[in-house]
Amino acid sequence: MSESEGYHSCAFCARIVLDINKSAPPPLPDGQPDEPPEEPLVFFGITIQDIWQASASCELCTWFMSWWKRKFKVDADTMSRHGNAIFLCAETYSRSFVGRFPVDEVVFWLWDVRRATYGTRGRIMMKLGARSVDVWTKQGDPASGSIHNRPVSQIVWSPDNVSLAGSWLHECLASHEACVKLTPSYMPKRILRVWKTVQGDYVVQLQEKVSAAQYVTLSYCWGGDQIHKTTKARVQVPDPIIDWDCLPKTIQDSVRATVDLGIDYLWVDSLCIVQDDGHEVALQIAEMPRIYTHAVLTIMASRAAKASEGFLNNIDLHGHEVLRTRLPFRCPDGSLGSAFLRYEEKGHSDVEPIDYRAWTYQEYYLSQRILAFGSLQTRWVCMSSSWRKNSAEPIDDSIRFTNGWKWQHDQDDSRLQVFDMHQKTLDAFKDFTATARDESERESLFVERWHCIVVTYSRRSLSFTKDRILAISGIAEILSPSMKDDYLAGHWRRALPRDLMWHMWTEYTPLNPRPLEYQGPSWSWTGTNGEVDFKYNRAVREPRLTILDAQTELAVPQAPFGSVKRGHVTVRGRLRKALWFGTSHSNGRTNVLKCLSNSDEGEKEGEPLLITKVMPDAIEKEFSASDFIATQPLEVYLLEFGELTGLGLRGLCGIMLRDASGGGSAAKRFSRLGVFHVDAKLVKKKPDDVEAVEWSRRTEEELRLFDSCELRDIFIE
Repeated sequence: MSESEGYHSCAFCARIVLDINKSAPPPLPDGQPDEPPEEPLVFFGITIQDIWQASASCELCTWFMSWWKRKFKVDADTMSRHGNAIFLCAETYSRSFVGRFPVDEVVFWLWDVRRATYGTRGRIMMKLGARSVDVWTKQGDPASGSIHNRPVSQIVWSPDNVSLAGSWLHECLASHEACVKLTPSYMPKRILRVWKTVQGDYVVQLQEKVSAAQYVTLSYCWGGDQIHKTTKARVQVPDPIIDWDCLPKTIQDSVRATVDLGIDYLWVDSLCIVQDDGHEVALQIAEMPRIYTHAVLTIMASRAAKASEGFLNNIDLHGHEVLRTRLPFRCPDGSLGSAFLRYEEKGHSDVEPIDYRAWTYQEYYLSQRILAFGSLQTRWVCMSSSWRKNSAEPIDDSIRFTNGWKWQHDQDDSRLQVFDMHQKTLDAFKDFTATARDESERESLFVERWHCIVVTYSRRSLSFTKDRILAISGIAEILSPSMKDDYLAGHWRRALPRDLMWHMWTEYTPLNPRPLEYQGPSWSWTGTNGEVDFKYNRAVREPRLTILDAQTELAVPQAPFGSVKRGHVTVRGRLRKALWFGTSHSNGRTNVLKCLSNSDEGEKEGEPLLITKVMPDAIEKEFSASDFIATQPLEVYLLEFGELTGLGLRGLCGIMLRDASGGGSAAKRFSRLGVFHVDAKLVKKKPDDVEAVEWSRRTEEELRLFDSCELRDIFIE
């Protein structure tokens, strides 16, 4: 069946010509100003009454009216009163962001000419559809130079698509100057040898100590424990043949794809690592940079949320699409082409299930070449395919790197912009070396890139939170030679103490409970879970905190970027004792702090701080049931970090600690609870229930919170 079959088109649709240059609004009532709209809209000279009358036979008009009905009545009286004053218009979107071409999406609006305000000719009254409508055209169509999207290839692993994937691999290895040319020189400890018998059956054999050869790696979502995984018991037999029927669909599909691409070896973590041998797991995780960078190709099962789903299943579009329409498209040269419109009620995001997983971020980052099987397309990714210098230029369908659908990446989606980050970082270091630029500037660049990696990584999820320090260890290792610095549980030594001022970003995600199992030191972002940000440390020009010592003890000495048993930092700074009345929520304004001061009667509880925000790292067990501010506080210590002067932030900031010494300990040891900010901008926002003199006195005291404190050495674990 042709990909364009089933797309509605009628005589009324022929009137809706997508002509980007036709931006003149419809006529206005007498006396209204003749000014164009601010946004470049396309008008068709079609009213809502025209659409209503055509909806009996036009599927597109029926869809338009379904959205009108959500707000207004549909009857003859309504149409007679409003129909001839409300016009259909559209706005086109391009992912190039440098012009109006290529057209990727379109949004339909209704324009009311009676709503002329501030010199404009009418204004938009409502949107038709919850989101934009996707646009594609066929190869060879006159519009193909202006619309780069192509039909979805619904048979994912058809002979044509197998041949296309093979040509991408061959072309990359043979002629891509920007891509690494691999000569087999490395082989993982264990590898799967895969082949197809003359009877058409696939065979999978787990082998050890294989001579270096081309191999493929698989990046996929486990989606829970894997019953097929390799264990100590299963490797008692040398080079075992693995039961095909016991393998989940995703691994079966990866075997099939590897064999069809003419490659004999495949590496899959659940099968090539003995999963119940903790020492081997640690060592093999440390090998990840070599395993993925030496692979000739990484197959990425992007569309599969769990291993049982597979990724070579055919794509079913018709069960999700509620609009399939063909409209005429006016090309820049004046000719008419075809624009095929498709709309899904639930919408479709470019973010795939695999993009939410932490382990796959590292696998994406480390890979030299990726064949990504997505929900609507298969995409080839390498250093030569990622981006075009001018995406508004016409494309050559013979050199596209997808098997259909969206030609370009979504440049707005930072989760998918990780592939070439490593190469850009290394290129930047080479530039610094070649030009003999300032070493501190070089370090600043590196730390900034590392922060970007950590922030993006921390948004992703893990089945086992103890893996938080592990699933980024390969990236740390591969960057280490460029940085030439010690790696300390997610941080770099020379970035301390500044990097101690990280905080949890909870604007879109809830705060997580404090981990029950040790993940890392409390001063490291690896010691808790959730999205991390480095806004506060970047906004402080000169930290008032001095780093004296920083050490970690590795869980496995042979894995210097892996898990740690323990770690500590010793800093010198000013400390202030306080009481924290916390909650189970993350909002800094719903936490209350009261400073403690010494008096003749002992410690005296002060008044609540008025302009100080608390950003906790986690929900502490003491506050886990506190939907409101707790009545029983935690005794805490506020450690001054510095004065905020950048990024629109003002006032003091610091780290909130608790005593972790335990009974009978001579020297105090602390653990981190979160960060705080004495927000100087809030001084001007006095609430009505506080007297002005009182407000001025108390906020001034807060801004000088540490004036009476002396420097001391503080041990944080």
